[in-house]
Amino acid sequence: MSNSENPLLANPEAQPKDHSDLSNRVQTLRSALLMVIAAILLLTGTFFIFLFREVILIRRQSDELSRIVLDYQKTAVPQLQEFKGKLHDFAKTNPNFAPVYSKYFGTNAPEPAPNINKLPNPPSPLREQP
Repeated sequence: MSNSENPLLANPEAQPKDHSDLSNRVQTLRSALLMVIAAILLLTGTFFIFLFREVILIRRQSDELSRIVLDYQKTAVPQLQEFKGKLHDFAKTNPNFAPVYSKYFGTNAPEPAPNINKLPNPPSPLREQP
């Protein structure tokens, strides 16, 4: 290997003079590496805590939305189906209303009300978080 390929061998003054200087440099590198590892662990732990709190928040929101959807399916959908059925009956008896009904609801008959017994169970109550 030539001196131009390895600049440390080309410049003897740049090389450490004794063993203590080399051990000081290694100790400095070791402490810098330990600080970087500690910073990475701290950042990883902080990120984990952030993600854990987000999961808790998403679970709470999901439970709340499930309750809202279940309540909607049990109360509003049957009322809307009943109203649509009444409109269908009204459109049959009043020919002036038939074009309006067919414009917004088509020619299909009203759908039957959903079976409330087949709806999913409500989610479990919210868990208290520390």
